Amino acid sequence: MLENKLISLGLNKYEVDSYIHILKHGICEASNVHKETDIPYGKIYETLNSLVTKGLLEVQNSRPKKYMAKKPSIALNGFYAEKKRQLDEELENTRKLIVNIGEEIDKIRVQEPAGKTFWKTAMGAEIPEMIRANFEEVEHEKSILLHLPKKQILDSKSDRVNECDISLPSMLQALERGVRLRIISIKEEGMIEAAEGLLQMMGDPAENVEIRYQDEPFTTCFAVIDNDRVVISIIDPVEQKNLLSMTKIWDQRLAARLQGEFEQMWNSAKKLH
Repeated sequence: MLENKLISLGLNKYEVDSYIHILKHGICEASNVHKETDIPYGKIYETLNSLVTKGLLEVQNSRPKKYMAKKPSIALNGFYAEKKRQLDEELENTRKLIVNIGEEIDKIRVQEPAGKTFWKTAMGAEIPEMIRANFEEVEHEKSILLHLPKKQILDSKSDRVNECDISLPSMLQALERGVRLRIISIKEEGMIEAAEGLLQMMGDPAENVEIRYQDEPFTTCFAVIDNDRVVISIIDPVEQKNLLSMTKIWDQRLAARLQGEFEQMWNSAKKLH
């Protein structure tokens, strides 16, 4: 019904009844609208003035005042433009507030925690969100021991790389911020071709990516983020293209140990070309 749609647009019941009445009758005085719509007399001028402010009615400042509906297509487009302006202003105010809050938070001195290790585990549907968060959080560098299935590495339908610790859209955003990405993969059938295709898809951000490979399989898959976080991935031993879980650990000592292990593997790994 039209009444319900106008209410969804933001009009109240009195405004809807008044607007439809004037649409049907052309030009009306407030007293006529009051009598024929059962809107209380104490509310009728407030209601009609609100419709004028919203750009749905024209007012003739005579005695008594008369009201006429604007051409609906013009009025509703104007209503949309005003609504958009208000929302844009509200959104900009929210952005400024967030920036201000961020600046205030940055001034807070964080105490050294008593326990230096913190961890979080994701399973099932939680895994993609952790993958996205990992790339959103990285500021400088991410080092990855990458699990690649023997078959298709890139799933073109989902636009996501099928492996333990990478998703293409979020990875691209990180690279565009200047993040450096180093990946060591196991040499599998089609791996080199797939890696080259991946780099080609990235375009310019691929300058920040280097991929190497080794012949021997990994004992585990892990990633080190900015030398203070570690992400360990557990692969399904039956369906090796699937992840069972991911655990992210905030521990600088563990990150340093695994980063050192990664550097040794990196130095002995083979370049793509």
